Amino acid sequence: MSVELGKFKLEPFSFGRGIVVRTIWHLFNVLVLRNPFVVFSSLRIVALKLFGAKLGRGLLMQKPISVKCPWHLQVGDYSWIGEGVWIDNLTTVKIASNVCISQGAYLCTGNHNWSKRDFPMRVEGIEIMEGVWVGARANIGPGSVLEKDSIISLGTTFTGRAKESTIYYYSQENLITKSRKFL
Repeated sequence: MSVELGKFKLEPFSFGRGIVVRTIWHLFNVLVLRNPFVVFSSLRIVALKLFGAKLGRGLLMQKPISVKCPWHLQVGDYSWIGEGVWIDNLTTVKIASNVCISQGAYLCTGNHNWSKRDFPMRVEGIEIMEGVWVGARANIGPGSVLEKDSIISLGTTFTGRAKESTIYYYSQENLITKSRKFL
């Protein structure tokens, strides 16, 4: 079945805040989070908290990063958000404690349903549990749950449920999984 974009309806999507708050946030996002000259992680944390993000102790946020809707973001204690990370969170992204989101990772909560002709939007949250490592340039899709101590390796695109203590990475042929307990 092919997509017919002529049937696509741009329905108003609720970002969870009004246009004024979203506009001010986008300005903060550019001036504070995405700005490579803002060297202090604490300034990014303060900006996110001002707009409703729930952030734990000892969080380190490299520069630059981007967060679409801080009011939908929760990060636990002693986690790391690497440089160039994009949290494209149209809905809730929950990141537990002791999580590493490496440089260039992309967390995406919204996508279009390409299996339907009218290409409707689908939005699902992401949950990342304690001890997870999301590798550099990894992509995490809508509705994903990354269970405790799982690893999504360098450049891997992942959507679904990552089992506890399991490593996910791509070979040239397909997605490979290995238990961390036996490595």
